[in-house]
Amino acid sequence: MQPHADFVFHLDEPREQFRNARTPLRGWIATQSESTGLQLSGRAKRSLRLEERPDVRRAFPNFPFATGFHDEVEAGDLREGALHFSFEVGGALKTVVEHLPPPPPALSGPARLWAKFRHFLSLRQAQAARNPESRWNAALSAFLLELQITRGGVFRREENDRLVTLFAEIFPEAFVVQIGANDGSAGDPLADAFSKTRWSGLLVEPVPYLCEMLAARYRDRPEVRIERAAVSTRDGEAPFFRLQHVPGETPEWFNQLATLDRSVLLKHRSSIPEIESLLIEERVPTIRLDTLLARHNVSRIDLLVIDTEGHDWEILRALDFTRFRPVLLMFEHQHLSPDDKAAAYALLETHGYTCRETPEGDAVAWRRL
Repeated sequence: MQPHADFVFHLDEPREQFRNARTPLRGWIATQSESTGLQLSGRAKRSLRLEERPDVRRAFPNFPFATGFHDEVEAGDLREGALHFSFEVGGALKTVVEHLPPPPPALSGPARLWAKFRHFLSLRQAQAARNPESRWNAALSAFLLELQITRGGVFRREENDRLVTLFAEIFPEAFVVQIGANDGSAGDPLADAFSKTRWSGLLVEPVPYLCEMLAARYRDRPEVRIERAAVSTRDGEAPFFRLQHVPGETPEWFNQLATLDRSVLLKHRSSIPEIESLLIEERVPTIRLDTLLARHNVSRIDLLVIDTEGHDWEILRALDFTRFRPVLLMFEHQHLSPDDKAAAYALLETHGYTCRETPEGDAVAWRRL
């Protein structure tokens, strides 16, 4: 996101330079007066398809005009590794240059051939596996080799989603613990898998109206239990901070910004200039992780997902790895201090996990069986 004195420009996609013939392009502009003539300047200038973005306008009251754009781009639209946009605001020409990082290097030559051969063998082993454990090990190897071949082993959020899909296919009866489950749909990496499997689990969400939506979503799934609380270092109550959300008036993604740590929310000031006027403080019940698991008689965790806007390390370090050994574990690293992030990875690696992170702020860890 690029905030300026008289406009804010945001590019959703693409997030890196692209090799594909056609790649989705999405983003928006919020301005103080009406914008016109939005163009992309590559080998030649061309206009982009536009759409209304009332959600953006509501999020930025100081910028009452909001225009979304969506199109497809190809290699010829890049100039020196960047997308060049131009438009007019109040008769003045504005330009925005969005530099995109280069894509990870794909394997080539003998290394690529060897990796493709190993990938083929791993797929065959996964197909021939007689139990979920062996299938997971082989399918995981195939997944990582494919990623090495195509993207140099570099993870993005899409790879995390693919890993969840793979896990769900192999473990359709897994027990899942999700801390910070929101409403069970918006931005939820588990929503699709829950709908296609017989997963049971424990979903935790402290915000009352989100927890009600979560409970309604799973009301016909008694094997999925809901707890309204914030997982913390003590049992009791604590101040909790979130953004005011009015359905139809504020963006849906405001729902995803809620935390025990007020300073984490204020980090979004550059993208939400009016954030302090939108802050809501309310007291919510808090519960220790061990108390939570004991209350619901949890005896195993196959998949653990933590998304608490800055509190992830405190929860992760509270897990008793001598009793609970999730096969797959996901959390956010973007709000952790460098020391806490290093400690989280060290803890997981000590217990036999392999860790990867994405530039979008997610971390994933897995173990072989």
